[in-house]
Amino acid sequence: MPTVRPDFSFDREGRPLSAWLLDLVSEDAPARLKAGEVLQGMQFGVPYGHTELDDLDWDEHGRNPGQAERFAAAAREAVDAPGFPRPEFVRRLILYRMMIHADWVRRVDETQYRAASESGEYIKRIGRRLEAAGDDAERAEAARRLCRWFCASVSRGVKADQAIYEGAEAMSPAGFAAGLVFDALDVALLSDRPGLRLMLDEASGLRWAALQALERIGPPAADFAPELMPRLDDQTIDRWFDAARALGSIGRDDPATVDALLMRLASPSAEIRGAAAACLAWAGTPLAGRVDEAVDLLLEATRPPSVDVGAIEALAALGRDREGALARVLDLASPQEPRWVVVRHPTHDDRFDEAMRHRGVAIAALRHFRSYADRVMPILVDAIDSFEEYDPDESYGGDHARVCETLAEFGPAAAPAVPRLATYLESWRERSADDGMPLPSAMLRALRSIGPSAIAALPVLEAIRLEHYEDASPELDRDEPLDAAILAIRGS
Repeated sequence: MPTVRPDFSFDREGRPLSAWLLDLVSEDAPARLKAGEVLQGMQFGVPYGHTELDDLDWDEHGRNPGQAERFAAAAREAVDAPGFPRPEFVRRLILYRMMIHADWVRRVDETQYRAASESGEYIKRIGRRLEAAGDDAERAEAARRLCRWFCASVSRGVKADQAIYEGAEAMSPAGFAAGLVFDALDVALLSDRPGLRLMLDEASGLRWAALQALERIGPPAADFAPELMPRLDDQTIDRWFDAARALGSIGRDDPATVDALLMRLASPSAEIRGAAAACLAWAGTPLAGRVDEAVDLLLEATRPPSVDVGAIEALAALGRDREGALARVLDLASPQEPRWVVVRHPTHDDRFDEAMRHRGVAIAALRHFRSYADRVMPILVDAIDSFEEYDPDESYGGDHARVCETLAEFGPAAAPAVPRLATYLESWRERSADDGMPLPSAMLRALRSIGPSAIAALPVLEAIRLEHYEDASPELDRDEPLDAAILAIRGS
């Protein structure tokens, strides 16, 4: 029987959230660690971070979803409240995150140095013995010595590493809570612009957290755009532009940033053009009043056969209400004659179908055209049979995951795809008993999104549950993808 009830409040021990936030950045270590325990508990909806979850009343906890979002909103409200020392708090929070990260990196370096210094000389000696061995018996003895040393070294290393990492605040409740609070804040973080700029430096190890913060903040952080633009201009074929979301978000209303991005759509470098297009896709409209100009440039950039693959997503995002943009993306998402491209490497050559790659990006980009569902659905239904997935990362959701993720964005308007999805599930049902295929989770998400309009798929889903979950409870669980799809279709 559960002995611990959830606690969804933002008070602990008679103290409000604001008091615990200030303790989190205190110079007193015990106060920081206690605040971390409390804040972690608040974020999850339990009394403290160390609460024994086996004793939690999970039924009551499950009836109140969204605690993490409520915690984030409460943290923002507390930091913005009159009388709260926001600039000093933000400065201390950023400094604390940078300090504990630097401390963690130092400890990692220490463990690597210890392992290297301990092993190098002994392994060299064993190697010399193996080389000098006169017969198999001597070689076998040298190998046994190496195995005994290795086993002892692992045991010593575990104890030594434990001692090195002991007391690291980066892995303490306070360290985790500092990340939770930082990730909850947005415009308040501009109270310490110099601190955010330090985090953006590659050497800080926190660049990604700072970029995500800028994305959340949006246009009020437009003054950071000039610092992100040089990284865009340094793009090479093997690099992904990490600041695309941040730069698009903060620059969407800034004429200077929009102008700089549009200019780079004409760059002779395909990598710079792709990075600029990615920023524009995340910027969206109104784009400082230059959407029409951007769409025209992107239409030109996606004109076959010389298609800038990065421009497809941007065209769909900015031209979601434009007939010309829809027609271009529909054309790219339709079956095309293969265009084989050879990529030469020092040791081998790779070959890929450029038309299929463009098609895959266009299929995903069709999610932006939800107001044109009647024209998009035939293309997506056809893609279930004719599109060949080329990216292993798109296969985690099962067969046809890319198409199904796009279908899910249309909700009930994707109902025309249900007969084809049901047919696939019938074939999956027949094959899965023999080959142990996992359930196509992306397809289940699509059916769940369609809801009652997917009634034609309900019988096969219920049959799969009976056949593959013999020990399952009769009560459906919304946290299980198959059950969630069934419940959504039933309208429950």
